[in-house]
Amino acid sequence: MRGCTYIDKTREGALYQEHRDVVTINEWTDRIYQNTPLEHIITNVVSGRKMRIQKYNLVDTVVWNPWVEKAKEIPDFGEEEFPNLVCVEAGHVSAPVILPPGTVFEASQILQVM
Repeated sequence: MRGCTYIDKTREGALYQEHRDVVTINEWTDRIYQNTPLEHIITNVVSGRKMRIQKYNLVDTVVWNPWVEKAKEIPDFGEEEFPNLVCVEAGHVSAPVILPPGTVFEASQILQVM
């Protein structure tokens, strides 16, 4: 995601530039990456398994992990589960779509285990 701008919701919505090719998670993370590529490959660094996300008309990609403290606030989340989780979602978040009456917005995503 090198070169993508992101909104970091864990740092009061500050805007940053991503300088890494591969995004890794090692802390509480809640980011909205703006104007991201149409396809992402997510790799489990332990198992090596991969998943592909393909998106249409969804310009942003959200990356989230509660990490230690926030995971404690989620009742059905085990204390040691946070390092094994990354939530990656396609969306139209940084500039929400406003639909006047009678109009249509179409978007989709395809999730594929590789």
